Amino acid sequence: MSLPADHPIASVAVEPVPGWTATTDKVTLSDPLRTDDGEVSQAISKITWSGGRIAPDQFQEFRVSLGPLPRDTDRLVFKAVQTYSNGDVVRWIDVPGPGEPEPEHPAPVLLLIPPVGEVTSVAAGAAFWLGVAGVALGLAGVLLGGLALRRRPG
Repeated sequence: MSLPADHPIASVAVEPVPGWTATTDKVTLSDPLRTDDGEVSQAISKITWSGGRIAPDQFQEFRVSLGPLPRDTDRLVFKAVQTYSNGDVVRWIDVPGPGEPEPEHPAPVLLLIPPVGEVTSVAAGAAFWLGVAGVALGLAGVLLGGLALRRRPG
C-alpha cells in the first residue's frame, strides 16, 4: 500500500498480524512536517505485508494507525497492489475523475472533512484522536473488504 506522496503523514504505525511480516519504505521530505513533538523529516511512503496466506472466501485485516491527517486536502488516495500465490497481480490504483463511474480496480480513497472548530478541552482532544483511529481502522477495513470481495481463488 502506498501512502500519498503529495500529503505525507507524520506518524504511521502498523499493527502486527500473526503469520505476516510488514515492512515499510521511507522517503526524506523536502519540506519537513511540523508536529507537537518537533519536525519530521522522513515519512513512511509504502507498507508491504508478506509471508501470510488468505484462504479463498476469507479476508484479513491489516490495520494501520496514522496521523495527524493533513488539513490542506479533502481526500487521501492509498494505492495498493495485490499479488496472489499463483503470481497474478491486481493493481488497485485507479482513481475516477469527478462524475466518472467507479473504475474496475479503484484505489481506496479517504474523504476528509474540514474541522468544525478549535479543540478547546482535553476531552475534545481525546475524542479527536479516537476519531482518527476510527478513520484509520475504517480505511483498512474498506481496503481489505474490497480486496477480499474481488479476490480470485489462487
